[in-house]
Amino acid sequence: MTKPVQPTVILGLDEPYVRDILTAAFHARPEIWTAHQLSPTGTDSPADALKGLDPSSDTAGPLIHWLEYEAIDWDRVYQSSAEAPWPLYVNAYCIRKGLIRKAQMAYNVHKYIAKHPHSVLTRAVPSTYILELDHLDYLDEAMDDIYEVNQALAANACLVPPQTKHTRFIMKPSLTGRGAGIHIFDSRSQLEAILATYFDDTEDESDMEAEPMQNLAGPGSLALQACRGSQIREWVIQTYIDAPLLLKDRRKFHIRAYVLAVGAIEVFLWEDMLCLFAAKPYSNDDLHDDRVHLTNTCLQVNDTDFDEARAVCSFWDLANDSAPCSIRDEQRALTRADLKGLFSQIKAVLGDLFDAVTSEVTTFQTRDNCFELFGFDFMVDNQLGVHLLEANAFPDFKQTGKQLRGIVEGLFGATVDIMAHRAGAAQPIDQPSPTKLHSVYRRELLRNC
Repeated sequence: MTKPVQPTVILGLDEPYVRDILTAAFHARPEIWTAHQLSPTGTDSPADALKGLDPSSDTAGPLIHWLEYEAIDWDRVYQSSAEAPWPLYVNAYCIRKGLIRKAQMAYNVHKYIAKHPHSVLTRAVPSTYILELDHLDYLDEAMDDIYEVNQALAANACLVPPQTKHTRFIMKPSLTGRGAGIHIFDSRSQLEAILATYFDDTEDESDMEAEPMQNLAGPGSLALQACRGSQIREWVIQTYIDAPLLLKDRRKFHIRAYVLAVGAIEVFLWEDMLCLFAAKPYSNDDLHDDRVHLTNTCLQVNDTDFDEARAVCSFWDLANDSAPCSIRDEQRALTRADLKGLFSQIKAVLGDLFDAVTSEVTTFQTRDNCFELFGFDFMVDNQLGVHLLEANAFPDFKQTGKQLRGIVEGLFGATVDIMAHRAGAAQPIDQPSPTKLHSVYRRELLRNC
């Protein structure tokens, strides 16, 4: 029988919110882990923390580096394996752009649906088109490649009152997160105005970088953040979900689900999900009002009237809200059964999505000694259908806030326990199993591809 070992973990994360929670999770299990915290100032390294440890000694065990992606020593990761005398585990997959890059995920989903026409992804992923543009002068040619969008905008232009059935679209840069660069439009002129903010030839690049964000005008300027400038060349355009489920003063919201992927590969959904609400009641009268249409709380935290309790709540607490809402053309409150149905839909979507992206080994490569936490965003329509919006690596856990911090604490605690088991560490008999981690996908891929 293999003798249990005590793994050593090197912690080096920049965000204090996450760093403090993760450090506490390891320190709460001193009989399992030996934890070393790197200086937040970056004055030391994982190698410095390991000085004095003899990898050939009886006390040597597995290593876990829980670091920022850029700080991971990928050469060492690829030289290591779970069978090595002193294996190294890291908190990210080196290649996972097929999941976290919006355009690449859209391509993988489109390819998967073509092979699996009955997949839940056919209805759970909004129609998605990829816009590639080097300069605004070439927009006509680029629009030819997304014919459906072009035709829909032309049809919108032909509508006259009382006709109001506009097809609306939402556009996002392929590589950004946290609500950056999101725009909604329903006309060609609006699209051109949005793109003009990215291709401004009147300023050089250094001027744009130095300009205060509050001086940037135009549609969606609140969310532009660092996206403005010549480096943006690829966007995804999706059909806008303009009949969302509205709760808590008729406000739009999205579900943030945390997902743990381990090894090669098993995927778990954390049961405790979040709901993040827009700041203002929903309306289609002004497509450019970010506080109506965007639900990312990181866009609201600097508002003088920001109220965390109003902006974020636990998913399961929605059943405690007795206020009626419009569900399938009737006015009633959400029930626990409704929430369980949404949770089941999310599990099914995640299962097929990981089947889609892990099938493309050039854009998602699994390894036995890797694991990663992802944040997934879902929208719910007024028919209680779930729609996948995007996936994020190194998600912004800080959006959870102070009041619901326990959700993230539970997630990290369960992740620490999962990795202790994989590393062969001794665990207390009375340690509870991580029952809130629901397995949604498992597949034996190439062990270290």
